[in-house]
Amino acid sequence: SVVTVTVQNATGCITQASIIVNVGAAPTAVISLSAGAAGEVCNNGSTILDVTISGGTAPFKIYYTDGVAQQMVTAYTSPYSVMVIPPINTGDAQTNVTYKLDSVVYGASNTHIQSSGEVVIKVNPTAEIATTLNDVVICQGSTVSAQLFTSNILDASKVSYEWSNDNPNIGLSISGQNGVPSFQADNKVGVRTFANITVTPKYLSGALNCTGTSKTYKITVDPKPVFTVITPAPICEEGNYTFSVSNNISGLQPSTSTVTIYSDRACTSPVTTVAPTQTTTYYVRAKSDQGCLSDVQEIVLGVNQKPILNSQLTPSVC
Repeated sequence: SVVTVTVQNATGCITQASIIVNVGAAPTAVISLSAGAAGEVCNNGSTILDVTISGGTAPFKIYYTDGVAQQMVTAYTSPYSVMVIPPINTGDAQTNVTYKLDSVVYGASNTHIQSSGEVVIKVNPTAEIATTLNDVVICQGSTVSAQLFTSNILDASKVSYEWSNDNPNIGLSISGQNGVPSFQADNKVGVRTFANITVTPKYLSGALNCTGTSKTYKITVDPKPVFTVITPAPICEEGNYTFSVSNNISGLQPSTSTVTIYSDRACTSPVTTVAPTQTTTYYVRAKSDQGCLSDVQEIVLGVNQKPILNSQLTPSVC
């Protein structure tokens, strides 16, 4: 633009002079999401913001808010990027955090630059397992009930669960998703064995999966007793027989298990001394100190019939 200066002296004489002044645009600053940076993050995740400054003299001081407090970056030279970590989302659903450029200043006199723009970052919540996970103690061969999970997240469809098992010898696979299925407990070592089941929830949002806080519970499988039956020698008719662990059982494990012999397969009528009139099948079951029952095995007691005299004896008389 042209600026004209007019000077008039006391006698009324006038002098004019003109000068051309080039006036540039006022400095500006704009905040934006950096190219390729994430517009959605998990808790404690970070993203990149750009503050582009036109005009002014570097270095700059930048003041911006993250929805909670004002932040400052010093010695900023445009173009430059700022890594930000949004405030923690403690809720049960996704929230938005708005980054707004408050002001940019430069120079010794802190000259302000016209600032504008805001960036909205989506912050996903952290999934926590709400289900109480109780430890399980069970006998080999028994069925472990399925374990389902719930979380603190309002929309249950946004949460998945991954679980791992550090001891597949209990009869459960090494890993899986969502609920732990029911299974038949196994024990391949003959002594009390343990498995730790670790469950990790994940908040799902498109391609972004946010890992939550894991929980662990323990499954203990006690072995059922095992043994070998020793078949007794047959007895004579009208004789009797007394069963005992030392005479009729070998290889009992655990060795402290209690062995009982029954007259019925349902194992409701225990016996010790018997006097069968014919070969009879009895049933043996052991019970461990932890209350685990063995498989029922048969023990057959043979009975030899006494001889039968088919004709009368005639005495001889001299």
